[in-house]
Amino acid sequence: MTQTIDALPVSGIATAAWESTALEQVAEVDMGQSPPGNTYNTQGHGVPLINGPAEFTDRHPLAQKWTSQATKICRTNDILFCVRGNTTGRMNIADQPYCIGRGVAAIRGREGASVTAFVSFWLNHRSEAILSHAMAGGSTFPNISKSDLAAVQIPLP
Repeated sequence: MTQTIDALPVSGIATAAWESTALEQVAEVDMGQSPPGNTYNTQGHGVPLINGPAEFTDRHPLAQKWTSQATKICRTNDILFCVRGNTTGRMNIADQPYCIGRGVAAIRGREGASVTAFVSFWLNHRSEAILSHAMAGGSTFPNISKSDLAAVQIPLP
């Protein structure tokens, strides 16, 4: 029997009395899309590019490359969420707009439904379960799809 991310035990947070819903109901999930490789540069021309955890620090990403042809752009204060590799589930917070490559999703609370800070807290709490789920897919390269990420259950306090 395959377990979903949310069938895994939750410890340390009393959520039994809270209703829950799918992440997509309270947050927007934008998957990254890498721009053409020939548009990358290290001179700071264009939009800073985040491809994955190589640019992550303890809180905000540190741009190492830029692109002159941005594809998907996150907003300031979005959650930058790794969706590929052994760092699936690792997060940073955008301190400015970035072009997000295919190894990253941008997540933000939907206005009137949830605040991004709570979504970030909950995803951080569930990061190990999300990585385990991504690794259970049978691939040697863990990843989480938009539909799997959007289906993660989040409590409604």
